[in-house]
Amino acid sequence: MTLRSEFADNPKLVDCETKDIDHVSEIHAPRGPWVVLIKKALNTWAAKQRPPVATLALGDVYDNKTGDLVALYKTRQSPPILNHSGKIDRIVGKKTVVALDRELPAKVGPTPRPTPAALSMSALASRDKATSIQWGMAAMASLAAARTFLATPPPGPLRGVPPIMPRNVAIAMDALETHFHISTATIGKVAYIDQVIAIYTKSIEILRGSALFFIDDTTSAEATKGTPAHVPLGSGKVNFTPAFRERAGTRGFGPNCRAAMVLHEPVHIADHPAASSGANHEHENSPKYATQPAMNQLHNAHSYASFAQQVFFDGRDTRFGIGKPEQ
Repeated sequence: MTLRSEFADNPKLVDCETKDIDHVSEIHAPRGPWVVLIKKALNTWAAKQRPPVATLALGDVYDNKTGDLVALYKTRQSPPILNHSGKIDRIVGKKTVVALDRELPAKVGPTPRPTPAALSMSALASRDKATSIQWGMAAMASLAAARTFLATPPPGPLRGVPPIMPRNVAIAMDALETHFHISTATIGKVAYIDQVIAIYTKSIEILRGSALFFIDDTTSAEATKGTPAHVPLGSGKVNFTPAFRERAGTRGFGPNCRAAMVLHEPVHIADHPAASSGANHEHENSPKYATQPAMNQLHNAHSYASFAQQVFFDGRDTRFGIGKPEQ
């Protein structure tokens, strides 16, 4: 460990120095006390620039302004701090966390690394839900834009020429086809989108009130089997088992994978009992997922996690989930 400022007292930043999985950005661990320290270091640097650079409010959320200042900071280092692709990005990783540490005064005397208290499974999920909510809100905004375009399409550029579809609507429609197969719906597309929005709305409410819905499970058959998260039929609770843990070696799950699970499971409560039907619940990487009719996909929790990712990541079909434990 080479950190020498108060960064050295924060386990997340200490891990960030040595582990790729512990990068911090708008999508990687975007909320927590480590973000306050990152902003403090950025502000210290910003105040020394000529002319001075605008500083950040010391909140615990890694927002767009934080990402912008991180990118500017990397650009102005000598040499610039580039990622593995040779480009400037908005992520605080191994090199950036060491550089930012040097912006703050060194602590007096050696700082022993604190032993962090282990989070329970449901507490880890509650921490991960910030990312899940971000994805879910992006999904709802995207669906609202698509609904408006379909319900009240703007005029085309010329008479008889269809209106030009904005990029965000095009991404939404592509993701709706990929994950919900909306072209096969037996109801109108606007009505279909309304039902998808309603399920997202309920799921996000559950995530925000996770203290009432997330519980630890060490004794069920699913826990014994190694299922990381599940919703027992009719229980109204998301159970997280010892298998739901941070990635270490070949065990556990990366932050994006966990966030996908955390977004997936509340759908089983929000859309009970249809979302728990075996006829609807098809894994996003299974062959049947690509052919299942829209009215089944409407009740498939995997569709909600995967759609939200695709619109959040600007059209990339990432499908983070249990099938990608390292992500």
